Amino acid sequence: MGISRQKLAQSYCCYYSGAVCTGENATTYLRSEGTRLMEFATHTIKDVTLNICADACTSESNGHVCSSFEYDARSQECSIHAEDGQPFGPSVLTKSDGPVAFFQQICVK
Repeated sequence: MGISRQKLAQSYCCYYSGAVCTGENATTYLRSEGTRLMEFATHTIKDVTLNICADACTSESNGHVCSSFEYDARSQECSIHAEDGQPFGPSVLTKSDGPVAFFQQICVK
């Protein structure tokens, strides 16, 4: 009888925001290994580390709105998404066979 992702997020964060967190709130990410978002990426960055990918999403670099991202550790490819995955948003998550992790942006105190 595990805790749902939504309950976990509610217990650790004050609210969810697809935008940059404000005030004393900090941006962090919920990581889901082996998971992909069933939406097309709005932007893809190649040959980057996970930290650079997360920074690109947090800062919404190059004017790309980012609510979530996928990172493929094998190819070092970062896929930026404007959409949120469930339970935070309408987009459906699916399992991946490769070394891909899905990161959902949340705000924490």
